[in-house]
Amino acid sequence: MIRRELLSMKKIMLMAAVCLGLSVPSYGQVSLTIDKAMEIAEEHSPSLRRSHMNLERYQQNLVAQRASLKSKFSLNLNPVDYSKSRSFDNRLSQWYTNERFSTTGTFQVDQPILWTDGVLSLINRFGWQDNNSNIDGTKTSNKAFSNDLYLQLSQPIFTYNKRKMELQQIEYDYENA
Repeated sequence: MIRRELLSMKKIMLMAAVCLGLSVPSYGQVSLTIDKAMEIAEEHSPSLRRSHMNLERYQQNLVAQRASLKSKFSLNLNPVDYSKSRSFDNRLSQWYTNERFSTTGTFQVDQPILWTDGVLSLINRFGWQDNNSNIDGTKTSNKAFSNDLYLQLSQPIFTYNKRKMELQQIEYDYENA
């Protein structure tokens, strides 16, 4: 009796497997368009994959080179600088105390020049200080603000058009890829 039940269970399992096999569609052949064939070739062909990666690399190099020609802004701050010193003045034979509190900063804009490989910079150095001095009980105080704004041109002598040539070379590499 157990054998019959086991045999009938096997038959039921076999019938279920056959039904499942028939219900799942199988694709033996697929119609292939030229676009689909090119897509499959691009995914699996080493030379086409290498060409695609080279194209992307040259494109990113071109973007990076063009970005390097844009203005660069920088801000450098020294928010707090404090010093206190006490020293002996030999000329006057007196003790001298100096206390200084200051803050400084530099704002700079650098603009590369494509045609000459130079860099034109606009620089603003600014600061504030509070200076207190004490010589044998005589106190002096000075508060001051300073601001230096100037243009600076850094021009290399022997590298004329280097940036422009590099940019053209990257553009040609991208075009060839």
